[in-house]
Amino acid sequence: MKKFFPILLVLCWACQPDEASPADRFVRSYGLQGNSSLNDVIELENGNLLLCGKMAKPAFNSNLNSDNSSGSLEESAPALILTDPEGQLLEYRLYPIQSVEKDPIINISRLAGSASFLEIQALDNGGYLAAGEFRGFGFNVGLNAPEPEPEARNTIPFLARFNANLELVEFTNFNGIEPWDGFFYSSGVLQAKPDGSGFVFMVGFNFQASINRFVGFSLYDLDAQGKIVARHDLRTGSTQQFARDFCFLNDGSIAVVGQRGKNYTYFKINPQTYAIESRINLGPDGTNETFNNNFILIEATPQGGSYCFYTNPVEINYHHGLDQLGNTLFKDDLEPERIDNYPINSRVCSNGDVLLSCIDLENPMGETGRVYRLAPDGSVVWTREFQGRVLRITEAKDGSIFILADHIYSGGNRKSTFYKMNSHAELY
Repeated sequence: MKKFFPILLVLCWACQPDEASPADRFVRSYGLQGNSSLNDVIELENGNLLLCGKMAKPAFNSNLNSDNSSGSLEESAPALILTDPEGQLLEYRLYPIQSVEKDPIINISRLAGSASFLEIQALDNGGYLAAGEFRGFGFNVGLNAPEPEPEARNTIPFLARFNANLELVEFTNFNGIEPWDGFFYSSGVLQAKPDGSGFVFMVGFNFQASINRFVGFSLYDLDAQGKIVARHDLRTGSTQQFARDFCFLNDGSIAVVGQRGKNYTYFKINPQTYAIESRINLGPDGTNETFNNNFILIEATPQGGSYCFYTNPVEINYHHGLDQLGNTLFKDDLEPERIDNYPINSRVCSNGDVLLSCIDLENPMGETGRVYRLAPDGSVVWTREFQGRVLRITEAKDGSIFILADHIYSGGNRKSTFYKMNSHAELY
């Protein structure tokens, strides 16, 4: 049985240079104590902003008095935050998930505090659809098996659908759904269809318990109200296969990046049949073993091709341009002198430039987020650094840039910071 306890706290297309005046730019922080992170933001028709992520429970804020500050800082819950166009808080909702339906083969524990919303989309009925995940939990196989320590790569995806009042109306957990005989071991990716008819949700890879390996990925077809109407499983043969990210190309086809065996792989999928039309190894080998937990990103280009971002075993950070057939246009090491520069998020601007955020892992206790604006030919327009991890960088409707970052403060906890900056990622 799934239990949800919503908590409501009501609180008092062109990239152009310097399009947002300094008065329109801001920096806001939310969840000032306890671990918090924000992963996505959308602009609503009335100009307000809706953000999603995970917040400490209760989510401490400087506007709250001490009467609201009871509870453990270790607890957290998925969160939606509604702000005005300047990022000032309007509504704050937490959705603690106390239990989920579990795979009968795999006993998965300690899920309640590990859930987070990763992406948010507006629905045509006034509601919203969020993709999320449970991450970092422990699990055991069998009744008597010892439970390993939680691992960051342990993930289970879910979808959460809300009405216009931000009330949760449906929750779909993707763990252990038939016909797989094992359990999903992946975060999901949610994308709106180019024609506005609905969405596609990808479960990136599936672990099949009976043969102890990853066997493929799944794409779910959703209508404009966010309801699942079809499922498409893309299995493989003897070679392990999984996906990390996808996008829609100009011709309507779906381009997916992931791994097949040890190779980073580009898959082109027919949007009507959901069959793989072509498969290209990007190279070099994705990992020295068979599974790589690093991000692999893909974005569509206005010219009909795509951009890919990934690392290889010797820590080279590639940005890789492909044409509409998947042929390589360019492939370069983004910054050869940075050996621990991992891509974690990307977005394409309306003029074809790409916004990319990376995390520099050379100093994990003082994480540094590096953000880039790349021209369509792959050249770097500018580079900026931010304290902590930049989890989302995206273009606003007025051509300025939204940045969502979390960074460590006292006691090792994280707080979320929301920036609106000009098109050069400058605040003033």
